[in-house]
Amino acid sequence: MKDLIERWIASGDIQIVEREVDPKFECAAVIARAQQESDRPILFRNVKGSDLPVASNLFGSRQRLSEYLGAGDGHFCQRWATLMKNPVASPTVEPEANGEFRSATLDELPQLTYIEKDALINETIDLPMDSAAWETKLNDLIANSTHEKKVVEVSNEDFTASYRR
Repeated sequence: MKDLIERWIASGDIQIVEREVDPKFECAAVIARAQQESDRPILFRNVKGSDLPVASNLFGSRQRLSEYLGAGDGHFCQRWATLMKNPVASPTVEPEANGEFRSATLDELPQLTYIEKDALINETIDLPMDSAAWETKLNDLIANSTHEKKVVEVSNEDFTASYRR
């Protein structure tokens, strides 16, 4: 991933935000605005409260994802099936002493917040182990949520068509 991002930096194929951005709402707002204009990836180099950069929208286009997976010839589904049958070993990451990219634990990564109750910030939910009680509790949480709720019906034809694009 590091090599890919560095290649995009060198070619100018990634948008770079140098100024400090707040991971609470501001990064999400910048991402949303940028996506209205382009599907280019974005690199935030100065995220408030973190010494790590944040990259977003890395695979915001089918073309970029296909090229990354080695399916730039348009045979994405075939390539994906091959990768699932024969997984590629994860590359070894050599940490850089003073580089922009380094190994990190999940706890070190900036936590981007997109909406006020994103990931139920500062809340813990105990879901029962019993499947019926679990479903009831989950339905209660959804019913009592202040977020907009939408029910979307998708036919099998819609699902299949999405893979043909």
